[in-house]
This record gives sequence, C-alpha cells and structure tokens, in this order.
Amino acid sequence: MIYQVGGIEWLWILLALLILFFGSKRLPEIARSLGRAFAEFQKGRMEIERELRAIQEEVMLPAREVKSTVEEMKSDVEKIKSDVKNLTSPTNPSQITPIQESTKEVLKELKSSEKLLEIAKNLNILVNGKTPQELKEEIKRKLDELG
Repeated sequence: MIYQVGGIEWLWILLALLILFFGSKRLPEIARSLGRAFAEFQKGRMEIERELRAIQEEVMLPAREVKSTVEEMKSDVEKIKSDVKNLTSPTNPSQITPIQESTKEVLKELKSSEKLLEIAKNLNILVNGKTPQELKEEIKRKLDELG
C-alpha cells in the first residue's frame, strides 16, 4: 500500500517528520526562513531575467538597424533595375525620349553633311570653313555651270 501514497499524503508525512525533528516551537521560525529564502530566490531570478532582456535588446538593436538598411538597399536596387529596364527597352514609339529623337536628327545631318562634302570634292569645290548651306549653294552654282 505504500506505493499508492499521493502528493498530499507526502506533505503530511513531511510535516509530521519536521515536527518530530524540530519541535512545534521552531517550526514557524523554519517556515519564515524558508519563505525569506524563497523570496530572495525569486528576486534573484527576476534580476537575472531583467539583465538577460537588456542584453538581448542591446544585441537585437544593431541587427534591426542592419536589417532595415538591407531592406532600403534592396528597394533602391529594385528601383534602379526598373529604371534601367524602362530606359533600355521602350515598349512603343511614344516612349522614345527627346534625346533619342535629337540623336537621330544629328545622325541624319551628319550623313547629309558627309554626302555634301563628297559631292563638293567630286566637283572640285573647296570645302574648308563653309557651312552646309554655303556648300549647297556652291554645288548648285557648279551644277548650273556644267549643266
């Protein structure tokens, strides 16, 4: 039957043994001492928990700052990628920028200027220091003379 002794029964047995060993007069004193010891233990535990939370916060603060910096950099990179993609691949002709249009015009003018220079040289016209308009007029005069 000893194997069927529950938790409460063990407390009664322990209390009876304490009364036998220490007597009923010292039992309240022992209980107070145990209560004080338990209270000190709880204070120490709470202090350790508070210290651990403070240390954890100190460690986590830089980690949070690094994480937010990485997130900002990530969004900046995504924006740059999007901008580059938009610049390099227009989806329709209306998205061609004015700079691209003016570049096309300059290339056309260069090609026509090169043609003017070639025609002028073939007609033995001096080209140094002359504007394209002057070259056109002189080519026209030369053709009229030959024609």
